[in-house]
Amino acid sequence: MVGLFAAFYALVHLAVWGKDYGFDWGFLASELTARPYLAVGLAGALLLVPLAATSTDGSVRRLGARAWRRLHWLAYPAAGLAYLHFVMAGRFTRAEILIDGLVLVALLTLRLARAGRRHLAALRTQYP
Repeated sequence: MVGLFAAFYALVHLAVWGKDYGFDWGFLASELTARPYLAVGLAGALLLVPLAATSTDGSVRRLGARAWRRLHWLAYPAAGLAYLHFVMAGRFTRAEILIDGLVLVALLTLRLARAGRRHLAALRTQYP
């Protein structure tokens, strides 16, 4: 659900940005090239599209669990790009940037440690 919320938030964020400029696609494209933080944010949002599209149990069955898990590792670069977009926007205090960065690093470290433990456990059962 957190991933779906992130994808929904990104979609609403993009829609509001587009609406603010009257969905003038030429202007919006020029803004993406003129302001790198917008391109970084869009790249992060685009990484969430396949994750949201394959968030159902049926997708896990169709793709296979291994391929589905591999695809969903895109959440990590998406989180990094979202944070980079946040930092590059330059509208936040150093404290906000530092706190959010520390929270992101802590969460990713916990997640990667858990994945590493599972991987090691699987190796131990394969090669006793």
